Amino acid sequence: MPEMDESQKKDIQELVASLAKGSDDAKKLKAARRLAKLAERGGKCNEAIVAAGALPLLVGLIADGREDAQVEAATVLCRLTSRSPENAQALSAAGGIPPLVALLANGKEGKAQHTAALGLKKLAEHSSELRKALAVAGAIPALVAVVAKGNNVYTKEIAANALGYLASEDPACVKEIAAAGGIEALQALAKDGAERDARDQASDTLKRLGADPNSSVSSVSAKAGATPQAEPALQNASTLDVETLRAEVRNLEDGKDEEKVKAAEQLGTWSTVSDENRVLISKEGGASALVAVVVTGSDDAKWHAARALRHLANNVEAKKAIVEADGITTLTPLAKHGKGKVKEAADEALKLLSQKEDKETGPASEVETAGDIPNGAGTCVAMFSARFDGGPMEQKFRRVFKILKDNKYDVLMVSADAGESFGDLTTEYLDRLREEGGTMLAVCTKHYGEKTASAHSSHEELKFALDESVRILPLKVEDTYPPEPPGGPQHRYDEKNLARGYIRRIFKPSVVYLDCRDKSDQQIAAAIAEHLRKHRRKSKGALAGADA
Repeated sequence: MPEMDESQKKDIQELVASLAKGSDDAKKLKAARRLAKLAERGGKCNEAIVAAGALPLLVGLIADGREDAQVEAATVLCRLTSRSPENAQALSAAGGIPPLVALLANGKEGKAQHTAALGLKKLAEHSSELRKALAVAGAIPALVAVVAKGNNVYTKEIAANALGYLASEDPACVKEIAAAGGIEALQALAKDGAERDARDQASDTLKRLGADPNSSVSSVSAKAGATPQAEPALQNASTLDVETLRAEVRNLEDGKDEEKVKAAEQLGTWSTVSDENRVLISKEGGASALVAVVVTGSDDAKWHAARALRHLANNVEAKKAIVEADGITTLTPLAKHGKGKVKEAADEALKLLSQKEDKETGPASEVETAGDIPNGAGTCVAMFSARFDGGPMEQKFRRVFKILKDNKYDVLMVSADAGESFGDLTTEYLDRLREEGGTMLAVCTKHYGEKTASAHSSHEELKFALDESVRILPLKVEDTYPPEPPGGPQHRYDEKNLARGYIRRIFKPSVVYLDCRDKSDQQIAAAIAEHLRKHRRKSKGALAGADA
């Protein structure tokens, strides 16, 4: 991502200064809202926000501000800490955990609770030290209360996920979750949750607690009283014993499926604790054994193995071991064609692997280059529309974009390092499609078109295409088609399910799509090129006549 110029840094500094004491509430709210938008961009922008001293001021706003300002401040912190252990640690040092816990416990149900739960969950993802700090600050009873009494199923799922991270920390956390009624609350969510993802998350957390999701409430409570966390199935060792690890690796390689499930879950638990554990697990053959389970295990074993690989991939050395064991090749079909939580776990692991692979190897993303595609000079402009999440699908279509570009096709795709110019480039590219009669190349992942806080999301691009009668070529990349973006009464940005409505209007059964599943970058580029050659660039005179 390019460096920010001095004027951009000054703008951020002025926004941060507006958060200071003495500013009126409206000014603080406006500044926090603007910073939340900026923090979406990540990279240098987030570095500038932190460098300007925003963290303690945002913490203060959560502690003492109006609720709408609290929500915006918590949103900024979520985005600053999402992929930055350093920012997460700095937030903790700035006293940020207790106000987030208080917002979760005392804030109104809705955006305040949801954002606070998300912030605590993101902190819990990062390190053992932060998980302990969360427990000390009273996060456990607050999270349990949301799971037990909350009405928003997405917030309940996030809270259950956060409890899962805390349950993998130490026996004291497990005891506290049980004592707070967490087992009963999670069991109820696992049984009766309105969304499958929430039920699956509750079941996973219960297993980490040593509780059976299918047991009766009374028997689970009794088990909690007997401190099930002392069972050896989930050992949360900060210093991992090599012989114990080797025994679990043998279970992965030669054990019965039930033993493989427990071993994969155990390696996943160990790998959340420290980099030292991740390195040791990979050196003792854990990475390759987990990859093998992804191929041969039951769905439950595959899920735990994929989750463990995701945690291992946070360490460069462990990541290399996964790649050398053909982990990317093995996880890719599961991420494409798997089902439910297995598919999602594989996809999460792949995202981490691909992000680090791109940074480390660079040229590996250019394996397939131009060739055997007719020259595209004179074809009409086309723009890739996709959900930019840095994952393997985005990387694949950036390679496709390069192949087309190398063959002189007038294709557009916002750069991964566009930073602050992302919105301007998106607007410029969409305007070219409208003015020149171009084609929108819609990369139809499952959640493509979801309505988000961003003014430049795939949802907004679809709205533009519909309003301006822009030609769309759907690219089917997953079995789920047309896309099924989430929405409904409990969705933060799409209570009326508008995204699904736009999908139905645009991706009608009569609309022909390009099937990109199981095709190489070169094959996809060739198929897109064939379509684009049917639409030649119009002269300016012809365009003016059409407008008239």
